[in-house]
Amino acid sequence: MFLKDGKPTGYILEIAVEAMHRAGYEPDVQSMPWARALKNAQAGAGIVPSLSFSEERAKTLLFSGPMCTESVVLVTRADHDFPFNSVKDLSAHVLGNSIGSHYGPEYDAALPSFKINE
Repeated sequence: MFLKDGKPTGYILEIAVEAMHRAGYEPDVQSMPWARALKNAQAGAGIVPSLSFSEERAKTLLFSGPMCTESVVLVTRADHDFPFNSVKDLSAHVLGNSIGSHYGPEYDAALPSFKINE
C-alpha cells in the first residue's frame, strides 16, 4: 500500500476494498499512522488490510485467511560473507523492518535480540 496523488492505493488495498464491496459494505479508505491504525482496529473502528499475524494480536483482533504472501529477502554486500542458517544469526546485525511486521513465531521469539531500523 502506498500513496498516489495523496490517496492510498496498491494491490492489497484493492483486494480489501473488493472484499468489502462483495460483503455489501462501502469502505471509507483512509491512510493514517501505523499506531493509530492498529489502535482503531483493536477498538473495532476499522481494518488494516496489510496487518501481519502474531499470537499477541490474535488475542484482540480477528484475522482472515491470507490475502497475499510476501517474500522476506536477506541482502548483504557481494564481497561480504554472511552465513545464515537460522533467524538467530541475525541478532548481531541491524535489520530493516516495516513497523509492526511479524514473520512467524521463530522471528517473533528472536525479535527482542535484534537491532531494528523501522
